Amino acid sequence: MKKLLWAGLVGLAGLVVHNVVKQNAENKKRISTPCNFTNGITQSEFAELVASSAKSIKRITNLSVDRHMVYCTVSSNSSLSSWKFNLDFNDYGNMTGEYWYDSDNSDSSIPKCLGDRIRDGIRDYYSSM
Repeated sequence: MKKLLWAGLVGLAGLVVHNVVKQNAENKKRISTPCNFTNGITQSEFAELVASSAKSIKRITNLSVDRHMVYCTVSSNSSLSSWKFNLDFNDYGNMTGEYWYDSDNSDSSIPKCLGDRIRDGIRDYYSSM
């Protein structure tokens, strides 16, 4: 019985490792595809959309846009410290509204809130074309 349980655990661990490796390879492929602004929204329109989406989030103290990347600094609730996050809107070279984010503060909803606002703005842009 123990051998069967052990074999099952080893198999499950192997499956998890396989999926992580596969996901990392897919993420590298997505990131390595140059993002272009040829399918509708321009880079300046994207930057304007980002700025307007972030305006009402008062704790964002610094915001910059570099092509498809959005970089933010956020003041802590106490205003004694700050933390950073970035949003990546490169969807295999296209600007579709899909995004990925990395944050120094996994407990905060601010990165997802801003990302969702920008995503919705991009989708609204394309639906109005």
